[in-house]
Amino acid sequence: MAKQKVKSIIPQLAFITLLVILLVLSFLVAKPFLIALITGGLLAFIFYPLHKFFLRKTKKPTLSAIITTLLVLLFIAIPFLVMGNMLAKETATIFVATKEKIIQGQLIPDQCAGGGLVCDISNKVNAAFTNPETRVHVVNFLNKLISFIAEKIGQFIISIPKIILNMAIALFATFYFLRDGEKFLKLIKKIAPMKLHHQQQLLTQLKETIKALVFGTIIVAIIQGLLAILGFLVFSVPNPIWWGFVTMFFALIPFVGAWLVWFPASLYLFLSGYMTSTDSLIWKGVGLAIFGIVIISQIDNLLKPVLVGGKAKVHPLLIFVGVLGGLLLFGFIGIILGPILLAMLQKIIQIYAKEITPHLKDQPGILGKHHK
Repeated sequence: MAKQKVKSIIPQLAFITLLVILLVLSFLVAKPFLIALITGGLLAFIFYPLHKFFLRKTKKPTLSAIITTLLVLLFIAIPFLVMGNMLAKETATIFVATKEKIIQGQLIPDQCAGGGLVCDISNKVNAAFTNPETRVHVVNFLNKLISFIAEKIGQFIISIPKIILNMAIALFATFYFLRDGEKFLKLIKKIAPMKLHHQQQLLTQLKETIKALVFGTIIVAIIQGLLAILGFLVFSVPNPIWWGFVTMFFALIPFVGAWLVWFPASLYLFLSGYMTSTDSLIWKGVGLAIFGIVIISQIDNLLKPVLVGGKAKVHPLLIFVGVLGGLLLFGFIGIILGPILLAMLQKIIQIYAKEITPHLKDQPGILGKHHK
């Protein structure tokens, strides 16, 4: 009897062993392109409604997926690559110009005509930079910083073929996920060791998280960045495109926001005008401050309810940690992937807690209410 049990278990163990070996080897094969594949999956998920729209028009899944993927290439992949190259070069230019100003002892205007506390501070700052010892330390720091930036730019330029390859893989993955996404989803539902209503809860959480991130965070941040570029151009802020993208990045982070860029820029214009007795700069600083308060920062409150359709069901703490941690771990795609992973972990914990304590009703927790 025992021998029969052993004999019946051996095929199962052999199958599980083979499965584990194949999974590990498959992971190692896909590992270099894992982020590209995940990116393709996220893009397919985001643009699936557009694919469905074209599918209703064409009645052909392959053609609809091709059209949607081409639009992703045209409006996301190519602009991302071009703007990334431009920003990398402009970053080095800004730091080199800053280094030259420090060497010349003119980091800020040195002819302060207004007098008072502001001029005193300005003169002291410039005097500090004329001190040889101070200037040597600052220049050495900037040299290291510029070398680091130049190295990163060099790595970016060298890795452009790799970036293009990853983009191509992401686009191929996007196409196949769009065309065969429902088949993949059905397969996952079949093999997932989870009850169907729990699977539906996770899928709903995924949809809510992506909707909140893409429409409530990323698109709003892009609009704020574009408005900031417009404001910087109108009010003559140096390097408006670079600072616009910095504004866009800070707008992605909860508790921080776009004001962290436009406010210092407006203050810089105002103080520059005050120190040089240039009324036009003073008014430009005031104008940029008003534009920032009324337009750039308020657009968040106006657009988010419209785009998301109510409160985003993702706690700001998850977005904050997810955006920063995801960016460090996964690169640019981590801005979306990081918060998604944390939000899904939150939902898994909620499902588990409900399963082991079914007699307790859902209670609001530190990260928000449970979602059915």
